[in-house]
Amino acid sequence: MLNRVNRTQELDRVNMLIRAISDEMTRETQDRSAVSASAEMQEALYELKLRKLVISAFVGTSRIARRPSRH
Repeated sequence: MLNRVNRTQELDRVNMLIRAISDEMTRETQDRSAVSASAEMQEALYELKLRKLVISAFVGTSRIARRPSRH
């Protein structure tokens, strides 16, 4: 139970970071002044989305394991 809560909290944090970086990228795209920062943000966004996928898989498997079996 404790691990599931931590994973859920981590997933929430990753989602928050994804939204923050996406918003910042939108603002910087309008400015067009920070091209290198934009590339770094895109890389960070990709890594966060990958991390979200992995965490979601762990949370999903723990949900499947808890389901009662129906025979």
